[in-house]
Amino acid sequence: MPFGSFEESVEQCTLMADALGMSDSNKAKFVKPYLDIHSLAIDALSRYSSDVKAQSFPNSELHTYPIKDEEFDEFEKMAKDL
Repeated sequence: MPFGSFEESVEQCTLMADALGMSDSNKAKFVKPYLDIHSLAIDALSRYSSDVKAQSFPNSELHTYPIKDEEFDEFEKMAKDL
């Protein structure tokens, strides 16, 4: 699907969104769905929410970057000045 003028581009983007299944709304009959991104996103957000509620994410050892104490102290000083 090449992108053309603005009006055509909007229509092509809409068709692409429908073909990728980016929403759960009704799709045009002339669009063939190739993926269901909407369901994948809902599932991923549900799993993320469960992990946060279970306090398994974020894990301080796996999902953070270390910072030197002196750098953190400087950050705190700068934050207080805001």
